[in-house]
Amino acid sequence: MKKVVLSLCVLGLAAAWAFGSEEGILKPVAIEPRSVPSLGPNGGSLYGHQFGKPGEDAGTVNPHAVFTTLQTMFSPVSVAIDSRQADAAGPDVVRIDFTGQGKFQDAVVAELRQQGGPGSGSFEIVPTPTQVKRDDGTIPVMVAGNYYNNSGGAFRQVTLTVLTGLEGLCRFGDSVRKVRAIDMTGNLRISEIANMPFRRESLMGYPSGDVVVVADANGKFDPPAGIAYVGRNVFLDGKAWRITVSDDGTKITAEKVDVQTGQVKLAHGFSSGTLVSRNYIFQLPPQYGPKDAAKEEAATLTLPVDQYAFLSLSQSEMQGRSQLQLTGVNAPAVFAVEAGKTLDLAAGTPLTAAIEVQLAGRQATFSLKVADGIGNRVEMIIANGRQPEPVVEVLDEKGEVVHSGKMAYS
Repeated sequence: MKKVVLSLCVLGLAAAWAFGSEEGILKPVAIEPRSVPSLGPNGGSLYGHQFGKPGEDAGTVNPHAVFTTLQTMFSPVSVAIDSRQADAAGPDVVRIDFTGQGKFQDAVVAELRQQGGPGSGSFEIVPTPTQVKRDDGTIPVMVAGNYYNNSGGAFRQVTLTVLTGLEGLCRFGDSVRKVRAIDMTGNLRISEIANMPFRRESLMGYPSGDVVVVADANGKFDPPAGIAYVGRNVFLDGKAWRITVSDDGTKITAEKVDVQTGQVKLAHGFSSGTLVSRNYIFQLPPQYGPKDAAKEEAATLTLPVDQYAFLSLSQSEMQGRSQLQLTGVNAPAVFAVEAGKTLDLAAGTPLTAAIEVQLAGRQATFSLKVADGIGNRVEMIIANGRQPEPVVEVLDEKGEVVHSGKMAYS
Protein backbone atom coordinates (compact mmCIF):
# COMPACT_ATOMS: atom_id res chain seq x y z
CA MET A 1 0.00 0.00 0.00
CA LYS A 2 1.40 3.38 -1.03
CA LYS A 3 0.86 6.56 0.88
CA VAL A 4 -0.95 9.41 -0.83
CA VAL A 5 -2.41 12.72 0.16
CA LEU A 6 -5.86 13.75 -1.02
CA SER A 7 -7.29 17.22 -0.65
CA LEU A 8 -11.04 17.41 -1.23
CA CYS A 9 -12.29 20.99 -1.47
CA VAL A 10 -15.99 21.64 -1.65
CA LEU A 11 -16.31 25.21 -2.80
CA GLY A 12 -18.95 26.38 -4.86
CA LEU A 13 -22.61 24.71 -7.81
CA ALA A 14 -22.89 23.49 -11.42
CA ALA A 15 -25.15 22.78 -14.51
CA ALA A 16 -25.81 25.17 -17.34
CA TRP A 17 -29.06 26.79 -16.27
CA ALA A 18 -29.67 30.35 -17.41
CA PHE A 19 -30.67 33.26 -15.22
CA GLY A 20 -34.32 33.40 -14.32
CA SER A 21 -36.23 36.58 -15.08
CA GLU A 22 -37.69 36.80 -11.57
CA GLU A 23 -35.85 38.99 -9.07
CA GLY A 24 -34.66 37.41 -5.86
CA ILE A 25 -34.81 33.80 -7.12
CA LEU A 26 -31.65 31.67 -7.18
CA LYS A 27 -31.07 28.69 -9.48
CA PRO A 28 -28.17 26.22 -9.89
CA VAL A 29 -25.62 27.07 -12.61
CA ALA A 30 -22.29 25.87 -13.93
CA ILE A 31 -19.32 27.50 -12.18
CA GLU A 32 -15.77 27.25 -13.44
CA PRO A 33 -13.02 26.84 -10.81
CA ARG A 34 -11.48 30.19 -11.77
CA SER A 35 -14.77 31.90 -10.84
CA VAL A 36 -14.35 31.06 -7.15
CA PRO A 37 -12.82 34.00 -5.23
CA SER A 38 -9.54 33.31 -3.46
CA LEU A 39 -10.31 33.96 0.20
CA GLY A 40 -8.04 31.48 1.96
CA PRO A 41 -8.44 27.77 2.75
CA ASN A 42 -11.85 26.30 2.02
CA GLY A 43 -13.93 24.85 4.85
CA GLY A 44 -14.51 21.60 2.97
CA SER A 45 -10.84 20.68 2.52
CA LEU A 46 -9.67 17.29 3.78
CA TYR A 47 -6.04 16.19 3.83
CA GLY A 48 -3.77 13.30 4.67
CA HIS A 49 -5.59 10.16 3.55
CA GLN A 50 -4.07 6.82 2.66
CA PHE A 51 -4.98 4.96 -0.53
CA GLY A 52 -5.35 1.23 -0.91
CA LYS A 53 -6.06 -1.26 -3.67
CA PRO A 54 -9.70 -1.45 -4.82
CA GLY A 55 -11.46 -4.81 -4.77
CA GLU A 56 -11.55 -7.06 -7.82
CA ASP A 57 -15.21 -6.16 -8.45
CA ALA A 58 -14.81 -2.44 -7.66
CA GLY A 59 -15.13 -1.31 -11.27
CA THR A 60 -11.62 0.01 -11.80
CA VAL A 61 -9.67 -0.99 -14.92
CA ASN A 62 -5.93 -0.61 -14.37
CA PRO A 63 -4.29 -3.23 -12.11
CA HIS A 64 -2.28 -0.38 -10.53
CA ALA A 65 -5.37 1.70 -9.63
CA VAL A 66 -5.63 3.04 -6.08
CA PHE A 67 -8.54 4.57 -4.18
CA THR A 68 -9.51 6.21 -0.92
CA THR A 69 -12.77 7.09 0.84
CA LEU A 70 -13.30 10.47 2.47
CA GLN A 71 -15.91 11.58 4.97
CA THR A 72 -16.97 14.98 3.66
CA MET A 73 -19.55 17.30 5.22
CA PHE A 74 -22.28 16.02 2.89
CA SER A 75 -21.51 12.29 2.36
CA PRO A 76 -18.64 9.82 2.01
CA VAL A 77 -16.81 10.07 -1.32
CA SER A 78 -14.55 7.41 -2.83
CA VAL A 79 -11.91 8.50 -5.34
CA ALA A 80 -9.92 6.18 -7.63
CA ILE A 81 -6.88 7.02 -9.76
CA ASP A 82 -7.33 4.80 -12.83
CA SER A 83 -7.12 4.53 -16.63
CA ARG A 84 -9.58 3.75 -19.42
CA GLN A 85 -7.53 0.82 -20.70
CA ALA A 86 -5.98 -1.87 -18.51
CA ASP A 87 -2.65 -1.74 -20.35
CA ALA A 88 -2.31 2.08 -20.20
CA ALA A 89 1.18 3.27 -19.31
CA GLY A 90 -0.19 5.62 -16.65
CA PRO A 91 -3.39 7.05 -15.19
CA ASP A 92 -5.67 9.03 -17.49
CA VAL A 93 -8.95 9.21 -15.52
CA VAL A 94 -10.25 9.83 -12.02
CA ARG A 95 -13.33 7.84 -10.94
CA ILE A 96 -15.48 9.43 -8.23
CA ASP A 97 -18.06 7.40 -6.31
CA PHE A 98 -20.33 9.76 -4.38
CA THR A 99 -21.88 6.85 -2.44
CA GLY A 100 -18.56 6.32 -0.64
CA GLN A 101 -18.74 2.53 -1.07
CA GLY A 102 -15.70 2.23 -3.32
CA LYS A 103 -17.83 0.90 -6.18
CA PHE A 104 -16.82 2.61 -9.43
CA GLN A 105 -18.98 0.83 -12.04
CA ASP A 106 -21.32 3.85 -12.23
CA ALA A 107 -18.87 6.43 -10.92
CA VAL A 108 -18.28 9.87 -12.37
CA VAL A 109 -15.32 9.75 -14.75
CA ALA A 110 -13.15 12.85 -15.16
CA GLU A 111 -10.23 13.07 -17.58
CA LEU A 112 -6.66 13.47 -16.35
CA ARG A 113 -4.76 15.82 -18.65
CA GLN A 114 -0.99 15.63 -18.34
CA GLN A 115 0.81 18.94 -17.82
CA GLY A 116 4.44 19.78 -18.48
CA GLY A 117 5.05 17.37 -21.37
CA PRO A 118 5.83 13.63 -21.58
CA GLY A 119 7.17 12.15 -18.38
CA SER A 120 5.68 14.83 -16.19
CA GLY A 121 3.96 13.63 -13.03
CA SER A 122 1.57 16.56 -12.94
CA PHE A 123 -2.02 16.25 -14.23
CA GLU A 124 -5.11 18.43 -14.38
CA ILE A 125 -8.48 16.90 -13.51
CA VAL A 126 -10.51 18.40 -16.35
CA PRO A 127 -13.66 20.19 -15.04
CA THR A 128 -16.58 17.78 -15.44
CA PRO A 129 -20.29 18.46 -14.68
CA THR A 130 -22.32 15.84 -12.80
CA GLN A 131 -25.04 15.40 -10.16
CA VAL A 132 -24.80 14.71 -6.43
CA LYS A 133 -27.61 13.44 -4.22
CA ARG A 134 -28.51 15.84 -1.42
CA ASP A 135 -31.47 15.38 0.95
CA ASP A 136 -34.49 14.44 -1.22
CA GLY A 137 -33.07 15.60 -4.54
CA THR A 138 -29.94 16.05 -6.60
CA ILE A 139 -27.58 19.00 -6.91
CA PRO A 140 -25.66 19.80 -10.09
CA VAL A 141 -21.94 20.13 -9.39
CA MET A 142 -18.65 20.59 -11.23
CA VAL A 143 -15.68 18.42 -10.27
CA ALA A 144 -12.15 19.61 -11.02
CA GLY A 145 -8.68 19.56 -9.50
CA ASN A 146 -5.14 18.28 -9.91
CA TYR A 147 -3.16 15.07 -9.49
CA TYR A 148 0.57 14.76 -8.83
CA ASN A 149 2.65 11.59 -8.94
CA ASN A 150 6.40 11.77 -8.37
CA SER A 151 8.82 9.39 -10.05
CA GLY A 152 8.22 5.83 -8.96
CA GLY A 153 4.85 6.57 -7.37
CA ALA A 154 6.22 6.72 -3.83
CA PHE A 155 4.22 9.88 -3.21
CA ARG A 156 0.92 10.91 -4.81
CA GLN A 157 -1.18 13.97 -4.17
CA VAL A 158 -4.68 14.68 -5.45
CA THR A 159 -6.67 17.89 -5.13
CA LEU A 160 -10.35 17.36 -5.92
CA THR A 161 -12.76 20.26 -6.01
CA VAL A 162 -16.56 19.88 -6.01
CA LEU A 163 -18.01 23.22 -7.08
CA THR A 164 -21.56 24.17 -6.26
CA GLY A 165 -23.28 27.55 -6.52
CA LEU A 166 -26.41 29.52 -7.38
CA GLU A 167 -27.12 32.48 -9.63
CA GLY A 168 -29.98 34.90 -10.00
CA LEU A 169 -31.03 38.54 -9.99
CA CYS A 170 -31.03 40.72 -6.89
CA ARG A 171 -32.38 44.23 -6.45
CA PHE A 172 -30.15 46.89 -4.93
CA GLY A 173 -32.42 49.92 -4.61
CA ASP A 174 -33.06 51.27 -8.11
CA SER A 175 -30.82 48.74 -9.87
CA VAL A 176 -30.94 44.99 -10.41
CA ARG A 177 -27.67 43.02 -10.57
CA LYS A 178 -26.72 39.48 -11.41
CA VAL A 179 -25.47 37.66 -8.32
CA ARG A 180 -23.67 34.39 -7.72
CA ALA A 181 -23.78 32.55 -4.37
CA ILE A 182 -20.97 30.05 -3.74
CA ASP A 183 -20.68 27.30 -1.13
CA MET A 184 -17.38 27.87 0.70
CA THR A 185 -18.02 25.64 3.74
CA GLY A 186 -18.15 22.23 2.08
CA ASN A 187 -21.70 21.08 2.86
CA LEU A 188 -23.33 21.80 -0.54
CA ARG A 189 -25.66 24.34 1.07
CA ILE A 190 -25.45 28.09 0.67
CA SER A 191 -26.78 29.96 3.70
CA GLU A 192 -24.02 29.90 6.35
CA ILE A 193 -23.30 33.28 7.92
CA ALA A 194 -19.58 33.95 8.04
CA ASN A 195 -17.45 33.73 11.15
CA MET A 196 -15.10 36.74 11.15
CA PRO A 197 -12.22 35.86 13.52
CA PHE A 198 -11.23 39.32 14.72
CA ARG A 199 -9.61 39.33 18.15
CA ARG A 200 -8.77 42.77 19.54
CA GLU A 201 -6.02 44.15 17.32
CA SER A 202 -5.51 41.11 15.08
CA LEU A 203 -7.27 38.89 12.57
CA MET A 204 -6.78 35.36 13.91
CA GLY A 205 -7.03 33.13 10.85
CA TYR A 206 -9.24 33.18 7.79
CA PRO A 207 -12.97 34.03 7.83
CA SER A 208 -15.24 31.11 6.96
CA GLY A 209 -18.69 31.25 5.36
CA ASP A 210 -20.51 31.19 2.06
CA VAL A 211 -20.04 34.15 -0.27
CA VAL A 212 -22.07 36.17 -2.77
CA VAL A 213 -20.41 37.75 -5.80
CA VAL A 214 -22.15 40.74 -7.41
CA ALA A 215 -21.71 41.40 -11.14
CA ASP A 216 -20.96 44.82 -12.59
CA ALA A 217 -23.58 46.91 -14.41
CA ASN A 218 -22.91 44.93 -17.61
CA GLY A 219 -23.56 41.58 -15.94
CA LYS A 220 -19.87 40.59 -15.79
CA PHE A 221 -18.41 38.80 -12.77
CA ASP A 222 -14.75 39.28 -13.73
CA PRO A 223 -13.90 41.54 -12.09
CA PRO A 224 -16.91 41.66 -9.74
CA ALA A 225 -18.56 44.86 -8.57
CA GLY A 226 -18.51 43.51 -5.03
CA ILE A 227 -18.12 40.41 -2.83
CA ALA A 228 -19.88 39.71 0.45
CA TYR A 229 -20.12 36.89 2.93
CA VAL A 230 -23.70 35.68 3.32
CA GLY A 231 -25.34 37.61 6.15
CA ARG A 232 -22.77 40.42 5.90
CA ASN A 233 -22.57 43.58 3.79
CA VAL A 234 -21.51 44.51 0.27
CA PHE A 235 -20.50 48.07 -0.65
CA LEU A 236 -21.79 49.16 -4.09
CA ASP A 237 -21.64 52.64 -5.59
CA GLY A 238 -21.12 54.23 -2.16
CA LYS A 239 -23.97 52.35 -0.47
CA ALA A 240 -23.98 49.31 1.84
CA TRP A 241 -26.37 46.37 1.48
CA ARG A 242 -26.92 43.41 3.82
CA ILE A 243 -27.03 40.16 1.79
CA THR A 244 -29.37 37.38 2.95
CA VAL A 245 -29.88 33.94 1.38
CA SER A 246 -32.86 31.84 2.47
CA ASP A 247 -32.20 28.61 4.37
CA ASP A 248 -33.28 26.51 1.37
CA GLY A 249 -30.97 28.48 -0.94
CA THR A 250 -33.70 29.55 -3.35
CA LYS A 251 -34.06 33.27 -2.53
CA ILE A 252 -31.73 36.24 -2.06
CA THR A 253 -32.38 39.74 -0.76
CA ALA A 254 -30.31 42.89 -0.26
CA GLU A 255 -31.37 45.34 2.47
CA LYS A 256 -29.89 48.84 2.51
CA VAL A 257 -27.76 49.60 5.56
CA ASP A 258 -27.00 53.16 6.65
CA VAL A 259 -23.25 53.55 7.11
CA GLN A 260 -20.68 56.27 7.45
CA THR A 261 -17.51 56.23 5.40
CA GLY A 262 -13.88 57.24 5.68
CA GLN A 263 -10.91 57.13 3.36
CA VAL A 264 -7.69 55.13 3.18
CA LYS A 265 -4.79 56.56 1.19
CA LEU A 266 -2.43 53.94 -0.25
CA ALA A 267 1.16 54.84 -1.05
CA HIS A 268 1.89 51.85 -3.28
CA GLY A 269 0.58 49.93 -6.23
CA PHE A 270 -0.30 46.35 -5.33
CA SER A 271 -0.51 43.46 -7.77
CA SER A 272 -3.30 41.96 -5.65
CA GLY A 273 -4.86 42.35 -2.24
CA THR A 274 -7.93 41.47 -0.18
CA LEU A 275 -9.24 43.54 2.71
CA VAL A 276 -11.68 42.07 5.23
CA SER A 277 -13.55 43.54 8.17
CA ARG A 278 -16.26 42.29 10.46
CA ASN A 279 -18.81 43.12 7.77
CA TYR A 280 -17.06 43.57 4.40
CA ILE A 281 -14.72 42.10 1.78
CA PHE A 282 -12.82 44.35 -0.64
CA GLN A 283 -10.53 43.06 -3.37
CA LEU A 284 -8.05 45.59 -4.68
CA PRO A 285 -7.87 45.81 -8.47
CA PRO A 286 -4.43 44.87 -9.84
CA GLN A 287 -1.88 47.64 -9.40
CA TYR A 288 -4.26 49.67 -7.26
CA GLY A 289 -2.37 52.82 -6.43
CA PRO A 290 0.45 54.61 -8.29
CA LYS A 291 3.34 52.65 -9.79
CA ASP A 292 5.65 55.52 -8.93
CA ALA A 293 4.58 57.19 -5.70
CA ALA A 294 7.16 59.94 -6.18
CA LYS A 295 5.50 61.10 -9.41
CA GLU A 296 1.81 60.38 -8.81
CA GLU A 297 -0.63 61.20 -6.06
CA ALA A 298 -1.39 58.27 -3.79
CA ALA A 299 -4.61 56.38 -4.56
CA THR A 300 -7.47 56.66 -2.07
CA LEU A 301 -10.13 54.09 -1.12
CA THR A 302 -13.51 55.08 0.26
CA LEU A 303 -14.57 52.44 2.81
CA PRO A 304 -17.41 52.04 5.33
CA VAL A 305 -16.48 52.70 8.94
CA ASP A 306 -15.13 49.45 10.41
CA GLN A 307 -11.95 47.68 11.48
CA TYR A 308 -10.01 46.11 8.61
CA ALA A 309 -7.10 43.77 7.97
CA PHE A 310 -5.33 42.54 4.85
CA LEU A 311 -6.24 38.91 4.28
CA SER A 312 -3.60 38.93 1.54
CA LEU A 313 -1.38 41.52 -0.11
CA SER A 314 1.21 41.31 -2.88
CA GLN A 315 3.47 44.14 -3.99
CA SER A 316 5.76 44.18 -7.01
CA GLU A 317 8.60 46.64 -7.40
CA MET A 318 11.61 47.30 -9.61
CA GLN A 319 9.50 46.79 -12.75
CA GLY A 320 8.55 43.28 -11.71
CA ARG A 321 12.06 42.10 -10.80
CA SER A 322 11.10 41.61 -7.16
CA GLN A 323 7.84 40.72 -5.49
CA LEU A 324 6.63 40.98 -1.93
CA GLN A 325 3.95 38.68 -0.52
CA LEU A 326 2.67 40.01 2.75
CA THR A 327 0.02 38.85 5.19
CA GLY A 328 -1.28 35.35 5.70
CA VAL A 329 -2.93 33.95 8.81
CA ASN A 330 -0.19 35.12 11.14
CA ALA A 331 -2.31 37.79 12.84
CA PRO A 332 -2.19 40.62 10.26
CA ALA A 333 -2.49 44.08 11.78
CA VAL A 334 -5.95 45.63 12.17
CA PHE A 335 -6.55 49.28 11.29
CA ALA A 336 -9.66 51.42 11.80
CA VAL A 337 -11.49 53.51 9.21
CA GLU A 338 -13.18 56.45 10.95
CA ALA A 339 -16.07 58.56 9.70
CA GLY A 340 -15.02 61.55 7.61
CA LYS A 341 -11.30 60.97 8.17
CA THR A 342 -8.46 59.96 5.83
CA LEU A 343 -5.98 57.34 7.00
CA ASP A 344 -2.50 57.34 5.45
CA LEU A 345 -1.82 53.61 5.35
CA ALA A 346 1.83 52.59 5.21
CA ALA A 347 1.16 49.03 4.05
CA GLY A 348 3.92 47.53 1.94
CA THR A 349 7.47 48.86 1.70
CA PRO A 350 9.60 50.14 3.35
CA LEU A 351 10.08 47.11 5.58
CA THR A 352 11.48 46.79 9.08
CA ALA A 353 13.43 43.79 10.37
CA ALA A 354 13.84 42.52 13.90
CA ILE A 355 15.69 39.60 15.43
CA GLU A 356 13.71 37.05 17.45
CA VAL A 357 15.76 35.05 19.95
CA GLN A 358 14.87 31.68 21.49
CA LEU A 359 17.04 30.41 24.36
CA ALA A 360 17.45 26.74 25.30
CA GLY A 361 20.10 26.37 27.97
CA ARG A 362 23.30 27.83 26.55
CA GLN A 363 22.03 27.66 22.97
CA ALA A 364 20.45 30.69 21.28
CA THR A 365 18.45 30.50 18.05
CA PHE A 366 18.08 33.70 16.05
CA SER A 367 15.37 34.25 13.44
CA LEU A 368 14.59 37.26 11.32
CA LYS A 369 11.11 38.82 11.51
CA VAL A 370 10.23 41.23 8.70
CA ALA A 371 7.15 43.47 8.78
CA ASP A 372 5.73 46.30 6.71
CA GLY A 373 4.82 49.77 7.90
CA ILE A 374 1.59 48.76 9.68
CA GLY A 375 2.92 45.56 11.25
CA ASN A 376 1.88 42.98 8.64
CA ARG A 377 4.33 40.13 8.70
CA VAL A 378 6.07 39.56 5.34
CA GLU A 379 5.54 35.93 4.39
CA MET A 380 7.74 35.85 1.30
CA ILE A 381 10.16 37.98 -0.67
CA ILE A 382 10.79 36.90 -4.24
CA ALA A 383 13.80 38.75 -5.63
CA ASN A 384 15.95 38.64 -8.73
CA GLY A 385 18.86 36.85 -7.13
CA ARG A 386 19.61 36.14 -3.48
CA GLN A 387 20.05 39.12 -1.21
CA PRO A 388 23.16 39.39 1.03
CA GLU A 389 23.01 37.44 4.28
CA PRO A 390 22.06 39.65 7.26
CA VAL A 391 24.75 40.39 9.83
CA VAL A 392 23.88 39.97 13.53
CA GLU A 393 25.64 41.93 16.25
CA VAL A 394 25.22 41.25 19.98
CA LEU A 395 25.68 44.33 22.21
CA ASP A 396 26.23 44.51 25.96
CA GLU A 397 24.55 46.98 28.27
CA LYS A 398 27.10 49.64 27.27
CA GLY A 399 26.25 49.25 23.59
CA GLU A 400 29.58 47.62 22.74
CA VAL A 401 29.71 44.70 20.28
CA VAL A 402 30.57 41.47 22.10
CA HIS A 403 29.80 39.13 19.20
CA SER A 404 28.99 39.38 15.51
CA GLY A 405 28.08 36.82 12.90
CA LYS A 406 26.45 36.39 9.51
CA MET A 407 23.10 34.62 9.18
CA ALA A 408 22.73 31.84 6.60
CA TYR A 409 19.85 30.86 4.32
CA SER A 410 18.15 27.57 5.06
